[in-house]
Amino acid sequence: PSPAHTAALSLAWRLPGCPSSPSVALQALPVAAPPPSSSAARQLTPMAAAPVASQAQAVLRGRLCDPAFVHSRLRSSPDTNYSKLKYLVSSSVSEACNNSVLLLGPRGCGKGAVLDMVLEDLKEEHPDAISVIRLNGMLHSDDNCATKEIARQLCLEHQLSFSKMASSDDNTEFMIDMLRECGLAHKTVIFVLEEFDLFAQGKQRLLYSLLDAMQSLTSQAVVIGLSCRLV
Repeated sequence: PSPAHTAALSLAWRLPGCPSSPSVALQALPVAAPPPSSSAARQLTPMAAAPVASQAQAVLRGRLCDPAFVHSRLRSSPDTNYSKLKYLVSSSVSEACNNSVLLLGPRGCGKGAVLDMVLEDLKEEHPDAISVIRLNGMLHSDDNCATKEIARQLCLEHQLSFSKMASSDDNTEFMIDMLRECGLAHKTVIFVLEEFDLFAQGKQRLLYSLLDAMQSLTSQAVVIGLSCRLV
């Protein structure tokens, strides 16, 4: 029996050969369990609170690090930049027309987060009708490097073999041909140009090539530029 409960022990004892000898009942005294020490009580409280604290940290970390949760209120209002940008890009995809957008604002204002939300939603709504090509002006400001990166991403997107030895003219011609083929297949190519102001410097060959390709009736493309320079 548990020491925390009263232990009752009875024993019948008779002398041998004396049937009339009285029975003697022995009962053990109740034994109380010792109270837990204060140190043990202090050790139980953190152990019990550890799962709750870890769950709270996981919830807070997930909310702070999830852009969809941080900008979730943008989806509920039709007057937000998210709603306007999504309407513009989605109409270009559904109506098979070319378009260009420039997002301006200081660093950290949420341009990239809003654009990523729009692209994620459009990929869910049109999973086979959108192809996204991303360039950064700090990495691909050179025209040759930019056209090569576009050709590489187009080959990766459509599971084609990419030639590292192709010239800039070959990559430009390949990009125009792929835009024409995607247009015939009713697939929109979205070009995201981060640090757009760096692409606007120099000869601007990449921008002229994209704008010339977008003048074709068979191409379907949207150019989205992001820049922190307002002038």
